[in-house]
Amino acid sequence: TTEKGAEGGLFRACMKAIRSAHKSANRLRAALVLSGLFTDKKIYREVIALFYVATNTMEKKMIALKEEDEICYKMLSLGYRFGPQYEKDLQTLYGGDWKVAVE
Repeated sequence: TTEKGAEGGLFRACMKAIRSAHKSANRLRAALVLSGLFTDKKIYREVIALFYVATNTMEKKMIALKEEDEICYKMLSLGYRFGPQYEKDLQTLYGGDWKVAVE
């Protein structure tokens, strides 16, 4: 994923900065998959909901700060938005009332 950003760019710098935490999260996800927990739809959708809440909150905060914070502006200008993709997954996993279920 790091290579998707421009050499010397903000995306690569951010990915390098979170590399250790991201590696740990990936290991945790792999352990959950291997243990069979992600085969349980209820557990899987709850985990996705938690990632969505954290991601969506961060993205909303960045949008609110983009005019006064140069880093938020630059990050948003890259066009990366993950909340909408989580929303599609949650729609599939929870159905029509996914927003109520996630709240």
